[in-house]
Amino acid sequence: MKSLTRKAASLLAVTALALTAVATPAPPSHSIAPIATGFAKPNSASGNDSRIYFAAYENADGTVAGGGVLINYTLDVRIYFDFTSTLVNGEDTYLAGPVTHVVGAGPPVGATALIAVQDNGVGYPSPDLVSNLFVLPPVPFETAQDVLDIAGPIPESQFFTLAWGDMKEY
Repeated sequence: MKSLTRKAASLLAVTALALTAVATPAPPSHSIAPIATGFAKPNSASGNDSRIYFAAYENADGTVAGGGVLINYTLDVRIYFDFTSTLVNGEDTYLAGPVTHVVGAGPPVGATALIAVQDNGVGYPSPDLVSNLFVLPPVPFETAQDVLDIAGPIPESQFFTLAWGDMKEY
């Protein structure tokens, strides 16, 4: 029964992620370019069983769209977030935006979500890396750089191999 619940939750997460991407208004040219997409199962020193699903796109006008969800099965928490800003720093791309919905005991809606994707330089199907989700208190920010100035760099120990997905090569 628990396995069925997990499968249903995973399907729901993927569906929600797809709806997030579809619900994002397209610019007049209807041109979008993927920045990063993927799914990962972060390792947790605490033994938590979790998954992260995400997709980020750059619109023709340079704005960022997309979002994701972190599902922690152990704690029965789901954190949904949007991406509104990106920063490319070497082989790392940082994605930031607000937490939009929480199921269970999680951060407040409006808190700032931050993840990073590390490009391996090889391209699909060789896996890139994704960081754990970091949630900061609600902070005013214009760019992902503003969030990094507050949060600091994401440690290498917090990166995990993508089960599927890829990052756009810049």
